[in-house]
Amino acid sequence: MPALKKVNKESVESKVTLVYVGPNCRVLTKGTTYIGGTPKHIEEHLKAFPTLKKMFVPVSKLSETLQQLEDKESAESAFFNATKQYFLEVERYGI
Repeated sequence: MPALKKVNKESVESKVTLVYVGPNCRVLTKGTTYIGGTPKHIEEHLKAFPTLKKMFVPVSKLSETLQQLEDKESAESAFFNATKQYFLEVERYGI
């Protein structure tokens, strides 16, 4: 029986493919995939609005998440709406 390898959490995260399922905005497009985690160009937005991270889902959870987004009562739908509002305010007020 082969020995199990100890997996470094950082190496696993760097290989994860995420899909952005949030609203389109100037810096992100719905359906875009990112290999190795969230994109670097939005780090300031992630710090200012941590909920944004919930709009990036692993490919393995994409179908389930898209179904949840259709349910107006779901947490995912609430995160989507909050993200949309955040980016509207960013564009309007330059936050």
